[in-house]
Parts: sequence; structure tokens; C-alpha cells
Amino acid sequence: SDVSINNLFGGYVTMVPSSLTEIDIIGDCEVIADNHFAGLGNLEIVRLPSGVKEIGNNAFYGCARLVEVTNINEVKTIGNSAFYGCNNFDFDNTNTFTNVNYVGYNAFSGTKFMVSSTEEFVMINNVLVKYNGKSKKVVLPENVVSIAGGTFSANLSLEELTLSENTKLICTGAFDSCSNLELITIQGSTFVEIEINVFDTISNKFEVVLDEDLISIYKGDIYWSLCEGHLIGK
Repeated sequence: SDVSINNLFGGYVTMVPSSLTEIDIIGDCEVIADNHFAGLGNLEIVRLPSGVKEIGNNAFYGCARLVEVTNINEVKTIGNSAFYGCNNFDFDNTNTFTNVNYVGYNAFSGTKFMVSSTEEFVMINNVLVKYNGKSKKVVLPENVVSIAGGTFSANLSLEELTLSENTKLICTGAFDSCSNLELITIQGSTFVEIEINVFDTISNKFEVVLDEDLISIYKGDIYWSLCEGHLIGK
């Protein structure tokens, strides 16, 4: 069940035998397309060529036996649910996502990495992917540049969050069902980008406090404008 596949993605191959346990990708490849390995329940190891920059949405969704994907150190973007349900998937200091700057919604949900992580702030490179704390007031570490989708999902303890001055992006669903969240403080003078549906539930008390000089910029943004009545200058 060890198979080499030449140009899987460039050749638009859509069918992969479900019995495979190991796969080698041969040739140039920068993107693992959406859904390509989804549902391969017997797959354990995938050896990627060097140079892969993006892992698409649901790329390894439901690969419950997957334990290793090699050459992931150049990956910058990980799509929604990319490793969702990969119960045995983990990575270490010698094979990790050292260049990732974007992680989509529930990309690692149910993985061994997420379940076994005990740190208060679980990071992949400079992306915050999970918060394990129970504090009502949370201040993000300075190295948080991006907040992944689903990071604070259904956290009913969270009431106030202060972003780091280096935070530049908040992804879809980052605050899913955080119904008690009342205050986000944006530090510094750099614009923080948000995607659609970052806040699916906000109360009348919800406020986003930011630099007064940036209010007009935020109100002019397609997604921040949906929170226009909640933007407060300081």
C-alpha cells in the first residue's frame, strides 16, 4: 500500500484508492488542492515534495489514521478543516509548520496535536489556533500575528480580549458562539483585518476599542463596517 503518484495535483487526479496507507508525491507541487485526500481512512503517511506552500480546505479531512505529513516546513496557508478528524496527526520540532501565517476554520480540530496541547495559548508559528484558558479577561502574547478560525469557539468565559500590537488578522469563526464577549481592544496603529463572520453572536454591550484616528478606516472596511455601531475610539 505504498504508492508514488507523479504530479497528482497538476494532473487533476481526483480518485485515490481508499486502501492506501502511504503515498509519495513526486514532482513540483505548491498546492494540495481542496478535498484531495479527504476520507482516506487507511492513510497513515504522506510524503510531500519540498516547496508545498498551501494545504487546501478539507485536504486531509477524516483521515483518522494519518500520523505524518512530511516536508511541511514551507507551508504558509492551511485551509478550513484541512486536518479535521485526523485523530492521530501530530508534528514535532523537526517536522513542523515553521512558516505558516494563515490557518482556516477548525483546520486541526480533533487532531492529536490539538487534543494533547495543554498550553494556555496554542500556537503554530505565529498563529494562535487554540485558547485553553478560562480567564474572563485575556491579553494575547506579543507573538500572535493571526488568530485562526475557531480559536475561541464557544468560549463562554471570555468577556474581554486585548490583541497584541502585532496582531494583523482574525479569521472566520474565531469567536464563534462567544456570547459573553463584550470588549475587544485593538492596540497600536496598524489595521487589523477580519474575515466574514468573525463574530456570529454579539451582544448590545459589545465594543471594539481602537485608536480614534483609525475609526474611519475600520468603518470603511467591508467586514468591520458590519460592527460599525460597536467601534469606539480612544
